[in-house]
This record gives sequence, C-alpha cells and structure tokens, in this order.
Amino acid sequence: MTNNRQQPSLEDSEQERPSEVHFPPIQNGMDYLLSVTEHLTGTPGPRELKYAVLHLQAAAEVLLKARLLREHWSLVFDDPGRARRADYEAGDFTSCSASMALDRLNNVVGIAFDDKDRHALAVLTKSRNALQHYGLTTSAPAVESRAAQVLDFLLRFVHQHLRPHLSEQERVELDDEMENVASGLSAIKKFLTSRWNRLRKEIEPYLDHTVGCVWCYQKALVIRPASDELVCSFCLKVWDNSLIAASDYVQWTTGFPPMTTNDISSPLRRCPMCGVGELVTRAENARGDTVALCFSCARIFDNITECLTECGLLAPPGEELCFVHSAFPNETAGDLEISDLPVVDPEDRKPTWEILRDYGYAANPPSEGSLTKDNEQEAP
Repeated sequence: MTNNRQQPSLEDSEQERPSEVHFPPIQNGMDYLLSVTEHLTGTPGPRELKYAVLHLQAAAEVLLKARLLREHWSLVFDDPGRARRADYEAGDFTSCSASMALDRLNNVVGIAFDDKDRHALAVLTKSRNALQHYGLTTSAPAVESRAAQVLDFLLRFVHQHLRPHLSEQERVELDDEMENVASGLSAIKKFLTSRWNRLRKEIEPYLDHTVGCVWCYQKALVIRPASDELVCSFCLKVWDNSLIAASDYVQWTTGFPPMTTNDISSPLRRCPMCGVGELVTRAENARGDTVALCFSCARIFDNITECLTECGLLAPPGEELCFVHSAFPNETAGDLEISDLPVVDPEDRKPTWEILRDYGYAANPPSEGSLTKDNEQEAP
C-alpha cells in the first residue's frame, strides 16, 4: 500500500519550530499552575495525579523564588554568600529549596506565612520527592484537596507579593493567567464540595469525635475506640494504629515533637481513663470545638486536671488524683512495691507497672521484683 501523504521537508519543520523558549519566572510559574488545574479536571488517573504533584511543586518553587529575585538575585542561590553574578546569568548554580525560599521571604523580605500554608508546602515537597525517587501511593481526593489549598495560597501570594511589582502590561497578562487558574481551582473546589455532600450523612453522628486529616486537610478523620486502624472518610488515608494518627495530628497542628510526655505543656499526654499515651490535649473537632480527645479510647474531656501529687499523670474527671495515687493516696510511687500495685484490665488500659515504667520507674511485672526510680539503685 502506497502512502500518498506528503511528508514535511526538513526546511518546513525548522520554520515551524520556535526559535527559542522564553518563559520568564512568573509566567513560567503561572503556566505550571494552569497545568495543575488541567490535570485535575474531570476524573484524573495516576498519570494526571503524578504531573499535578510535580507541576504544583515546580510552580511553588518558581513563584516563591520570583519574589526573592525582586529583592536581590543572590537570594535564590543555595548559599547567597558564595553567589556570583556570572553564575546567575548563566544559570549555572544550585538554587535554594522551597522551604529555604519561605524562610528568606519571611526573614529578609518580611512576608509572614500561615503555619497551615507552610505545612501544605512541606507535605507537597515530600510527595514530590517520593514521586521522583521511589514512587508515591495516595488517593485522588487527597491530591485534589492538597492541591486546592496550595493553589489558593499561591494565587494569594502572587496577587499580594508579586503583582504590585509588575508593569501595567505585565499586570494585564498576569490577570488573564490568574483568571484561568482561578477557574480551574473553582472546578476542583466544586468536586470537594460534591464529595463532602456525599459524606455528610456518614460523618454527621460522629462530629464530636471527628478531626482534621493531615493528608487531605478535611475534617473527616473519625476517632473510634479501640480501633485497629483509623481511616479518613474523605481521602481514605489509613493509619495502622491510633498512636501514629495522634502523633501525626499533633505534629500537623502544633509543630510540637510528636511524643507522649508528662510535661504539663505537652499536647500529647497519657489518657486518665484508658492510660494510653494518645490523649491530644487540644483537638479541634468537626463542630469547631477545642477539646481533649483520646485517639485510643475516643473519650472526650472538656477539661483535664493534673494529679494533685504532681506525678505527671492526669486525674480522671471529677477526681483530684490519678488512678495510681487514688489506689495509694499516702504513698509516693517510688515507695510502692510493684506487687502491691493493681494490674488494670488490659482491655481498658495498660497494666500499671507498664505505665510507671514509661514514666521513668524501673518497674517490672509482679513476679520480677520491686519498683525503683531509673536513676536510683535498688536497696540490697
């Protein structure tokens, strides 16, 4: 069979090709944002989700650094102290990361950033790195929800901190690009609203026990008692155990190191009822109330009270003493023989000796000896 289709000549092909690629930083960043909205339109598949993550991270870096450039070209270098103008003009240098750009915009330029926006960008960076180096598994709703927050932040950033520095012609061009991106963002938000409408009846009975998900930022993580795993109803992210979920939540909402301590200021404490160290002392539920919520037993506390002995444990509601000192009000923990301490129902909380071991006492099961402080030697 003869192919009668005329093939373009080499000369024609060269004439059709652009002589150069010209994408100034702001235009480049806005083009990335438009690409994100296009990839998330309709029902995105794995390929669309991949490029949405990659292009959103690229947009964030380009636009943040574009504002640094307005301040001084050396600020986009990984090490501004070693910046050379010749290297900058040749594009032959290692640039700063998105997190470094945020810090410099804050410390040098004086732009303040919301903690949630910072966290959203940090999660985006981790997702991009995972995708680039070893692959990423996540759900479409999670990507779309995260993308909506980052897109919203970047549009605000461009409008407030880049647009005022442009010429009149550049502003006209930017406004057209922002309108296209905003339209795409609106479509993503409509999807989020539609999904919420479907989930509302499922979550409605558990609003008091529902908190924000660190993956999709939606208040759709229902805390259920003694659950083997916790699942976000919106993005379907699964936590294998409630301690990881509690630690992630604390890290997301406070930036505090996610570990249980007996420090009165710690956002993660040992629950006074179940004894497990998964009580988030300031959790905002889906009703908008701030409560103390245990991610293990799902009990809610309007107020938490320190044990009167200042031992570091919390007292149950209506009580002055923790469960240990309620049993032995006239003793200090260090004076108690482990065989005298009650072993609590394991379905309700850990055995008391295990709890005390966690709090710095060399406590062993009843058959193994007595109780001493870790830094003290046991009497012969």
